[in-house]
Amino acid sequence: MEPFAVVLGYPFTSALERPHVELLSKHGLVAVLAHVTSVNYSVHCQMPGEVPLRQEHRTSFELDLGKIYIALGASDLALNSMQDRYYGLWDDPGRGSLPVSWWLDGMMCEFCPGIVQYYFETKTANDYFFGAHVGGRIRPSDFPDLEAYLERGKAYLAAYDLRVVAFSNHAKKDEWVYEAYSAVLEDCIGFLHGWVPGSEFGEEGAGSYWLYHGKPWLMTATGIMETAEATARAISAFIERNRERPLFMSVLLGIFRLPSFDLLLEVRRRLDELYPGQVVWVRADELLLAVKAYMDSLAISPCSLAQVLLVKGYQAMPGDPVELLSAEDGRHLVVEAEPQDRLYRVALVADFVVEGPGDVRRLWATFRADFTANVNSSIYFWSFGRSSWVFVGSRLVGPGGWRQEDGIVHNPWEYVAENGTVRIKVVVSAEAPFTTTIDYLGLEPYVLAARKRVPRVNLADESTDLLGPEAEEQTGGWLAEEGPYHSGRCHGSTGDILPVLAPEVSWHGSTRSCPGQEDHLHYCPRLRAWLGDRSRLRSARRGQELPTGRS
Repeated sequence: MEPFAVVLGYPFTSALERPHVELLSKHGLVAVLAHVTSVNYSVHCQMPGEVPLRQEHRTSFELDLGKIYIALGASDLALNSMQDRYYGLWDDPGRGSLPVSWWLDGMMCEFCPGIVQYYFETKTANDYFFGAHVGGRIRPSDFPDLEAYLERGKAYLAAYDLRVVAFSNHAKKDEWVYEAYSAVLEDCIGFLHGWVPGSEFGEEGAGSYWLYHGKPWLMTATGIMETAEATARAISAFIERNRERPLFMSVLLGIFRLPSFDLLLEVRRRLDELYPGQVVWVRADELLLAVKAYMDSLAISPCSLAQVLLVKGYQAMPGDPVELLSAEDGRHLVVEAEPQDRLYRVALVADFVVEGPGDVRRLWATFRADFTANVNSSIYFWSFGRSSWVFVGSRLVGPGGWRQEDGIVHNPWEYVAENGTVRIKVVVSAEAPFTTTIDYLGLEPYVLAARKRVPRVNLADESTDLLGPEAEEQTGGWLAEEGPYHSGRCHGSTGDILPVLAPEVSWHGSTRSCPGQEDHLHYCPRLRAWLGDRSRLRSARRGQELPTGRS
């Protein structure tokens, strides 16, 4: 089949839906999901309809830092939704009584332009259309030429003035996917990411948000249930788990549940009773603008790397040099994984110290490395509130370069000790031997810009020494600033600090000698291909008032 050929239909059972899309994506094909009851499209595609059509978009948003913002996104099968007036929900007399954002694939301009025109002609101010994918459904991580798909999809988005795009990458995080969408779809306001949490990254990932190229990304928080009571309970459970304010919630309105506006209004009433004066219902464009407004109010606060331990493959001992060096100096730490519990593992455990710990609003970690085999790379943050490691993200990584970015969005105070310590663990594991070439592990702590305690670092300075090598003796390390990233480089790490950092991780072991350490610790030229054009990314960020790293 030709590239971008459209495959119509639906694979029963629903358990085959994602494998179906993934198989098509691997062959450069796009899916338009449709049940057998979606009929007469040979007629609908011939019925004329006005293209392009326009809708109103918000251009700014007045953010209240004490509010809970909720947007409903109505979605299900492509052609069936169009033909059946969103399963009857569009005909509900209550439509317009609260904001709802509605699924619309721009490809419908080729399938049913007359039907789409009807929706535009009958929408209210509280109805807003968002792009379901960009032009047919794919799994971005599996698609062989994602940039061509996105470039091709611009015309579909423009056909119906779709400036918010929502999609699922099927429980896979890929930084290069976020970069591609944000860079290519320059007219988009932002992106809603993921189906319900149980199908994506679980409760820890639900409601996470970050920026790429200044564009906000927001993970789905939860979904509508069968009853108003169950729905209010699901939304309230998310709110209770995540006590920070403001709070942003993208709630999936699965029309396959056949909801009504009476149900939605009853949910609103129940939440108003639970959180009087706190909940604000918004459209998808308003929700993403609120996320961006909040992110723009944050600034990266300085932090210092207090101590770091490299375990498995090379064990830090008194007097042994362990260095995580600047990405600009062409040197790396190269580590051979060693077997333990039927897996080969390498781990880093690092303590950073943040200035003004009470002001921290977000914590974001960046780990960059290169691997010689297929590995699993995971990042954890230590919760001082729960006295346990909290998993925040993992990637299945093939041989080659890798940048992993994950962080704490909800309840950040749990992860900052009273003295400002933030503890991070990175674990890389595989079933076969592998070598890890470590670039750096960095931390970005965010505070409200008005509370930042020192002047903002000049982003034009590619390597600003914030702490200074003269402090090595007291801290075991120092921090360097690389563009908008706070990147820890440990120099002269001293002592066996494993019991301090991770006493509960038994598989770390404790090697009191390192024979042949010269074979484990050496430096190699830097591999740049996987990083992309980083100078372009820096230039984009310098044009903004505040650093816009991930959070």
